[in-house]
Amino acid sequence: KANRFVWNAISSMTLIICVKYPETDISSFKPADALMKGLQDTHDKLIAENNRENFQQNGSLTLRALFDAMGGKVSYEDIKLGMAFLL
Repeated sequence: KANRFVWNAISSMTLIICVKYPETDISSFKPADALMKGLQDTHDKLIAENNRENFQQNGSLTLRALFDAMGGKVSYEDIKLGMAFLL
């Protein structure tokens, strides 16, 4: 359980660093190519559907929408981490 908490903190902070400091090299945290492909495809599909329930007020997709669209097979932590590379 402690490891999950740590991984959640790492994925959250990586996303924040990526947004605030885009010049920072976070490539060592990049998820596997297969996961990234699935996340990109799901992201693009949800954007194309344009269902406002899937979006936050700032216009970005919710993690829940991605999680649900991926059948719950990818953790929220992995989705957050992957999103840092889709920005």
